[in-house]
Amino acid sequence: MTMLDRMRQYICKYLILFNIFCASGAAVHDVFAAAPAPETEINRWIATHARHAKSSEIAGARYRVIGDLNGDTRDDVAVLYTLKSHAATDGELRYLAVFVHDRRGLHYRAHALVGGPGIGEVNRATVLKRSVVLEMLVHARGDPVCCPTRPATRRYRLVDRKLVLERSR
Repeated sequence: MTMLDRMRQYICKYLILFNIFCASGAAVHDVFAAAPAPETEINRWIATHARHAKSSEIAGARYRVIGDLNGDTRDDVAVLYTLKSHAATDGELRYLAVFVHDRRGLHYRAHALVGGPGIGEVNRATVLKRSVVLEMLVHARGDPVCCPTRPATRRYRLVDRKLVLERSR
C-alpha cells in the first residue's frame, strides 16, 4: 500500500465519522458510544411483534424508507413488513412501523396495519412532509377479497406514539 493509499484511507475513515456526527446531531462523545445498530433494533421489534401475533415475518417482503417523521431534522425509518399468521384463516398482513432516531440511536415509536385481505395491497412507500405516503390498491365494488384493483393513496403521520391516517384518496 502506497503512502497515497494510506492517506486516502485515513481521510475516508475520518470523513465517515464526521458525516455520522453531523447527520446524528450528536455531541462528539456520542459518536463513539455503543448504540444498537439500526437493523438490529428493527429486527428485534419485528420479531417481538411476530411472536405476539403468533405469526412469522415473510422473508424478503420488508421495505424501508428514510426521512424526517417527527420534525427533529434527523432521518427516521419507516418499515413495511408482512406477517404470515400460523392460523390458516388469517393470511398475510402488511404493517407499517416507524422508528425514530435520537442521540442514542434508533427506537420504535408506532405501527399500524396497512394491508392484507379486505384491506388493500401496498405497492410503494415514500416519506413526504413528515408523513409516510403509501400508494396502494384498495377494493373497488365487486372486487374479490384477494384482488383489489382501485388505486389509492394513504398518508400516515406520526403523532406522539401513534400512526394517524391523515388523508385517503
